[in-house]
Amino acid sequence: MAHKELHFNLDEKFVFDSKTKQKLFIALGIGVLVFILGVILAQFGGHHPDAHALASSSHDASAAHDAHHGSSPLLKRIYTALWFNNVYFVGISIIGLFFIAYNYVAWAGWSASIIRIPMAMPAFLPVGAVLMIIVFAFGHSDIFHWTHADLYEKGPHYDKIIAGKSWFLNLPFYIARFFVVFGAWYLIWITIKKFSVKQDIEPQNSVKYHDKIIFTSAVFLLVFGVSSSTSAWDWSMSIDTHWFSTMFGWYHLASWHVAGLSTILLIVLYLKDKGHLPMVNDNHIHDLGKFIFAFSIFWTYVW
Repeated sequence: MAHKELHFNLDEKFVFDSKTKQKLFIALGIGVLVFILGVILAQFGGHHPDAHALASSSHDASAAHDAHHGSSPLLKRIYTALWFNNVYFVGISIIGLFFIAYNYVAWAGWSASIIRIPMAMPAFLPVGAVLMIIVFAFGHSDIFHWTHADLYEKGPHYDKIIAGKSWFLNLPFYIARFFVVFGAWYLIWITIKKFSVKQDIEPQNSVKYHDKIIFTSAVFLLVFGVSSSTSAWDWSMSIDTHWFSTMFGWYHLASWHVAGLSTILLIVLYLKDKGHLPMVNDNHIHDLGKFIFAFSIFWTYVW
């Protein structure tokens, strides 16, 4: 039986033409306008009880304390929205590296045709880190209740629960964890990316670099197994310092993973529509879809 031999251009590159750039800028402009509209509606869209009344009616001690600290309720909402927006997109970008790592460690072959897409996603990490630093610098006292120093001193605002977590939730240790996590993720990404590029340009050493990628990927999975949970505690769970869950790290990872896989699939479909990735067929797209479905079920299970 004769087989059709397929030839693919492995050097193809996606070029952002002027039309695509125009669409991106239009989308960015719409996003900015919607954000501004949301701020205006939040400020003038209706009656909202002030922080003092809310604290009094709900008997919420932390709300009463925050009413005397930080910025206006509107600005607090803006800081919180920007913070979670950054956490969301940082999660999507690091899932690109997570996808690469577990596929290499599992010796998966099906993902080879799309591996450059998740390989590019962690390029957002430095941008996300800078944006999070800026938001934290201006809004940490509004986003994170535990950053108020008077909660740890014996007095009217002393909080026994928060004070008991001070060994972990303190600014020096928190900031150190932030830089260690981002530094480790970025360093491992550029290492894997370097080996992957060398594997392409030095085919005679392909096996050597492949083994190095597998080893580095295994290291990343160990690092990510810890850092994905600690970052979930730091960036999301610590916003409500009195609440905690031993499953929150898994829940956070599951939500990141579904969003990251969906991003990979959307980019694959977009590139296919533009005539790229000829080696990608319906089976690859179906496998990505099954991945998304499987981890959606896992996300639901953890919830």
